[in-house]
Amino acid sequence: MVGHEAVADRFERYRTTDGWNLAINARQFGPGFGGGLTRKDGSRVSFLPEDTAEPTVTYEERLDLSVGGLDVALHHDRGETDDHTWAWIPALKAVAVGDFVAWVFPNAGNPQKVQRYPVDWARALRSMVALEPELLLPAHGLVVAGQERVATVLGDLATALERLVADVLAGMNAGRRSTRSSTRCGSATTCSPGRGCAPSTTSRSSWCATRTGSSAAGGTATPPT
Repeated sequence: MVGHEAVADRFERYRTTDGWNLAINARQFGPGFGGGLTRKDGSRVSFLPEDTAEPTVTYEERLDLSVGGLDVALHHDRGETDDHTWAWIPALKAVAVGDFVAWVFPNAGNPQKVQRYPVDWARALRSMVALEPELLLPAHGLVVAGQERVATVLGDLATALERLVADVLAGMNAGRRSTRSSTRCGSATTCSPGRGCAPSTTSRSSWCATRTGSSAAGGTATPPT
């Protein structure tokens, strides 16, 4: 089992904040999501499953592997968490992007979750584009084929994150209240607090959901999850 060196620490945080994680995920997704259900024997399903495999091989920034004769380059970048890994598979000209792409606006700031890293997230997406991949393999959503389409998806997400950070910083530095902020995304669509945006007619990846507050720009976050 291969993972970034910070994965073990995140797993330990999940264990020590099990009740917190169960509560906030039930609040966000509904009861039973990510654990919390009661088994027949009366025990409760934890947020991190008891049989979760721990990394046996870890790396810091990059690790080159050969799996079944296929070369895979693992890259570390911060995104939704600080231990994200994405992979470049040169023989297939493919990027396996994990949660860097989820077919929704990036969860770059959530008042109930650990600090996100939108600047690093956007930088990672730009690094993927620079490889000129022809196949995008996300952890969530559809596979994307074709260099131009892959570049559009990755580039649009990077642009949305960059604009988000710029808009939030501008509002913070102007002393604006977070509940009054809005962010512009995609084509020319504006997202305001409490409302979402429909996908752009030119690109399925050009949409956003509301984001207020300072955590997208590196502000204070709530207990780690």
